[in-house]
Amino acid sequence: MSVGFESRPWHPDAEHINARGDPEPATHRGLRAIASVFESWVEAYPDLRVEPLEIRSEGDRAFAWVRFSGHGAGSGLAMHMR
Repeated sequence: MSVGFESRPWHPDAEHINARGDPEPATHRGLRAIASVFESWVEAYPDLRVEPLEIRSEGDRAFAWVRFSGHGAGSGLAMHMR
């Protein structure tokens, strides 16, 4: 697994779904696929922070509203988004 990816809170069959409005919308299934997505984020933003703002669950599904912040690897520009 990638550095910074904490697999303990994830179910082995977990899915991470990027929003349709994201630059690369997709569904990532399984821990390896999710870790790969997180690795790409950390490559782009080495000091990436992901802070949960709200978590809702229903049955076997959960939704997390999060705040992303960090600085671009090449530019050093700050990034903040929800």
